[in-house]
Amino acid sequence: MHRHFFILASLLVVLSMFIAQCAPATPTPTEAPKATEAPTEAPKPTEAATPTEVSKPTEAPTEAPKPAEGKLKIGLVTDVGKVNDGTFNQYAYEGFMKAAKEFGLESAFIETQQPTDYEKNVKQFIDEGYGMIVTVGFMMGETTKKMAEAYPNVKFAIVDYAYDPVIPNVQGLVFREDQSGFLAGALAGQMTKSKVVGIVAGMEIPAVKKFRNGYENGVAYVCPDCKVIGVYIDSFTDPARGKAAAESQIAEGADVIFGAGGPTGSGAILGAAQQGIWVIGVDQDEYYTTFKGGKEKGADKLLSCAGKRVDVAVYNAVKAAATGTFKGGTVVFDAASNGIGLTPFHDAEKAIPDAAKAKLEEIFKLLAEGKLDTGVDPTTGDKIGPAKVVGFETSSPVPEESPLAAAMNFLAENVAPAAALASQAAAADETWLRVSYAWPCYIDPAVGSDFASSTALANLYDTLVFPNAQGGVDPWVAEKWETSSDGKVWTFTIKKGIKFHDGTEMKASDVAYSMNRLLKIGEGYAYLFTDIVESATAKDDYTVEFTLKRPTGLFLPSLARLYILNEKLVRANTKKEGPYGEEGDYGKDYLLTHDAGSGSYKVKEFPLQEYLLMEKNKDWWGTFVPNAPDYYKMIGTTEASTIRTMMSNKELEITDQWQTLEAFKALDELPGVDVAAYPNMTSFYFMIHNRLAPTDDVHCRRAMAYAFDYEAAVQLEWPGTKPMVGPVNAALGGHNPNVTVYRRDLDKARAELEQCKYKDELDKYPVQFVWISEVPDEEKFALLFQSNMAEIGIPVEIVSSPWLSVVENTSKQETSPHIVSIYVSADLPEAGPMLKQRYHSSSAATWSQNEWLLDKELDAEIDDALSTLDQAERFKKYQAIQAKLADLSPSIFVYDQLEKHAYQDYVDWPAAKGEIIPMMGYDLLAFKIGVKK
Repeated sequence: MHRHFFILASLLVVLSMFIAQCAPATPTPTEAPKATEAPTEAPKPTEAATPTEVSKPTEAPTEAPKPAEGKLKIGLVTDVGKVNDGTFNQYAYEGFMKAAKEFGLESAFIETQQPTDYEKNVKQFIDEGYGMIVTVGFMMGETTKKMAEAYPNVKFAIVDYAYDPVIPNVQGLVFREDQSGFLAGALAGQMTKSKVVGIVAGMEIPAVKKFRNGYENGVAYVCPDCKVIGVYIDSFTDPARGKAAAESQIAEGADVIFGAGGPTGSGAILGAAQQGIWVIGVDQDEYYTTFKGGKEKGADKLLSCAGKRVDVAVYNAVKAAATGTFKGGTVVFDAASNGIGLTPFHDAEKAIPDAAKAKLEEIFKLLAEGKLDTGVDPTTGDKIGPAKVVGFETSSPVPEESPLAAAMNFLAENVAPAAALASQAAAADETWLRVSYAWPCYIDPAVGSDFASSTALANLYDTLVFPNAQGGVDPWVAEKWETSSDGKVWTFTIKKGIKFHDGTEMKASDVAYSMNRLLKIGEGYAYLFTDIVESATAKDDYTVEFTLKRPTGLFLPSLARLYILNEKLVRANTKKEGPYGEEGDYGKDYLLTHDAGSGSYKVKEFPLQEYLLMEKNKDWWGTFVPNAPDYYKMIGTTEASTIRTMMSNKELEITDQWQTLEAFKALDELPGVDVAAYPNMTSFYFMIHNRLAPTDDVHCRRAMAYAFDYEAAVQLEWPGTKPMVGPVNAALGGHNPNVTVYRRDLDKARAELEQCKYKDELDKYPVQFVWISEVPDEEKFALLFQSNMAEIGIPVEIVSSPWLSVVENTSKQETSPHIVSIYVSADLPEAGPMLKQRYHSSSAATWSQNEWLLDKELDAEIDDALSTLDQAERFKKYQAIQAKLADLSPSIFVYDQLEKHAYQDYVDWPAAKGEIIPMMGYDLLAFKIGVKK
């Protein structure tokens, strides 16, 4: 999945290690982002404590002390994240704003877009005369140290970092994550039945090590014979890997999973909980974030979360600066100060035995009184031994007034769940179009080519020509063009006055740069041009010339995939070090989260693993339909229960196309929701490895093709779905309807199998069938295939695999499976590009060809057809190639897909009315969609 399906689960993106949700506009890249003035009314923070001395925070007094003379200006710099992410950054912001409001301070914040902006953002506050700066997260440690030493008169506070030796003007705000993790381990150790528990941790930094080692010692403290399976994952932003790690631990017998790694850990606990496994979250109360206030499937399996009070820490630091009591050093938040603890049990309350709760109360009291050593170094997070009680009898009665309950209530107060924040954001006066997608999404025109990426690119960028409903192209940025008599030189005149998003005018040099960059990088849609374009040159400001290696009739329509970049902006943000020689990294790092386009919408926010938020480009040269949305949010989730909830709450206007048949039927029954189903250029293949026994034998492949039940397969799909006829989609120009068609015929299947050289030893070669785990419906087809093959004696092993693993495995012949089920979409409305994408040797090391044909004769035939200028002749050549492929049976051609989306009835969506542009990504152009809401 996929030419339109790159996945990554739907959780949130990391700050330094945690999640993010909404943000102000993307800053101009050549200068630090503008500090955002804090609103007069901040989200209500939780009650804060104040330190009586630097090392121990206590409850805040009723009346705040008076601030020191002079009005202090305070600034907050997030890590790569937002101030309303429902967790780490938000808690820092809440404490920050509470102090600002109470002491009448001038305040502002900057939301960091990428790690390279750390120093620039801090320096901006310094240059503007801010007297105190709060930095959030371990990853900002070096920047904070550098700036604090360079500007000793500015006070700094940093979350999750401590300095030794102390920096006089820096207060490090750190937490006893080992104590919080220990409590989580004690809970897990008492809830396990299998005596095997797991932990999925993020990057191996001190805070995470403290969580993990504290957890392991906490488990051992209450269950000495329990086994802990643990793993560090070198990313806080990979929920798919988190989920896969949890599944691996479950397979090893774990019946409780602790996720301690931002979205990676959240992916682990969400996936495990939805399989009925007990889970424990981290930092914030994930009942409100990951499990959406109990609405998400699996919420009843969330036991608790190992929480920590970042808001308290930041409030105290700002208050100290405001009242003249600030001292450099380290402030430690622990059980004694209610700075850490477990969040409420919520829906799992009744499942937790009273004896387990009593034991947790006892442990918390011991930790708070300093009488229980977790066995973990509180600074480095290293394990230094088992937990031990020091001078205290553990059988002492628990006080009637429970300290753990107090801590849990303390942690639970005034939580602002992420779902509520999202609702508030969407409740603004502006109109929103929110659409769910399979993730991730790549907005670099030289990288993206899957469905989400193609849609984003078509909204963010302009092209020389624009695809029309008839399968051709119309003038767009180019107002006219001409070709040389030999068809090898194409000259385009571009319109004057088209402005990029930064206000600079588009020139022919930008067009030439965009083509040359695409050719040099060689990814994404480059394959449409690499074999045919020799060079691109700007002849003057408004004339660009392309010289082709050979004439081809596909060059013009292919230009609908040449997204035009702002050369000056990209060059200004190109790193000198990179794989492209003097072009460095060619701006790839910058274009990961920024756009450089002129299109109808522009990037506002892009937390990579969660969503892409675009805002209307009101200065766009084109025309918007009435009621075109002010904001277009592409949301990275396909999880069925989430989609249904969002559609029910009208928090989503159009769903992704990857919902199950049952899910679409359920969505269709919601009030005000309809399902649109229309032909597209996507087909569903079982890609068969042609160089791996037993499927390297053509007779074995044909036997499979005849044994498969195509009619039963299409019954698993939306009504109206039809089996494929040959190797390309029937909607493509040049499709051959007269090729060999494989339909279920067991007699023919057995006859072919008799000719297979492996017929007498099939049991030695079980066929591995891989289906994409993010698309549950694919399992049905895998099971049907397994059942059909059993009828002719071919053993089949079914394997579920995450999409990214499939991409990696199919890139090498030795790791490609026998069969993988994949949807593939045509990039152009002709059969030729699809034939090249699917069966040419140039695509063999990609997910789009698990077949590994590596047939030079076939390559030459495809290249020759694509070079043929006369369309009729070109189509004849396409048809001959299809006939050859059908006889070769390199794949099982399952069905041509009907693209399906559920949508709200207040959305005026052309595709739902049958007005289709037959190119992937162009049916979800926001400038063509009206939102009446």
